[in-house]
Amino acid sequence: MKVAVTGLRGIPGVMGGVETHCEEILPRIKALDPAAAITVYARSPYVAQGAYDYQGVAVVPIASPRSRSFEAIASTFNALIAARRAGAEMVHIHAIGPALLAPLARMLGMRVVVTHHGEDYHRAKWGFVARQMLRLGERLAATSANRLIAVSPSLTQRLKRKFPRSAARIVHIPNGAPELPQATGDALARLGLASGAYILAVGRLVPDIAGATSVLPGQTASISFVLWGNNQPKGVTTEAFQPFRYLTAWFGGSASIRITRT
Repeated sequence: MKVAVTGLRGIPGVMGGVETHCEEILPRIKALDPAAAITVYARSPYVAQGAYDYQGVAVVPIASPRSRSFEAIASTFNALIAARRAGAEMVHIHAIGPALLAPLARMLGMRVVVTHHGEDYHRAKWGFVARQMLRLGERLAATSANRLIAVSPSLTQRLKRKFPRSAARIVHIPNGAPELPQATGDALARLGLASGAYILAVGRLVPDIAGATSVLPGQTASISFVLWGNNQPKGVTTEAFQPFRYLTAWFGGSASIRITRT
């Protein structure tokens, strides 16, 4: 089967959650099914010029503007046209912004799978019009795709409640992770942490994460919140995570907050 993949910037080594997801999972799918012809249609500003192979997955650069507002939709449109010309039987669209074009993919005669990676319309970086377009993309994914994959159980349930007529086509497939090697020595001691008295958040540090809050019911001891990521962009500091301090105080404890970069 010829499978086209779009909605991501590109692979390998391109920053982003969707990109990491695809970089990890697509070669594994290819290894499990060598007969599958998988082509990633990548946005040209993020990858090398000219088509290339990544662990058995073909990567084809597609013309794309470097624009926060139009990049995803323009590159997805170009990818769908290229995929149809290449004879793709199925297209896998990642994220709800590119999913605005799920109906077009169906009109072009391809089966459509959409992976819903998150409710991006809740992110502060998007304006009113962009948030409405993202909500529409979610709706079109639910109503037009042959399958809609949600990466978390809670998101799956919310989508099924919002789109009951499409519930049978909405499935939960969690993100995976490679097996990690066993730590040598006392890893907690090296980080100055005590067992049972810390919360670890691992990921790319962006301002949106600062709005997240987590609590442990009944927690009364001091807690260390360790934020471990691969960058520290402008505007993300320990002070941005003050909500954690306040939440811990409600339970009678206190919190120390640190940012650790890999």
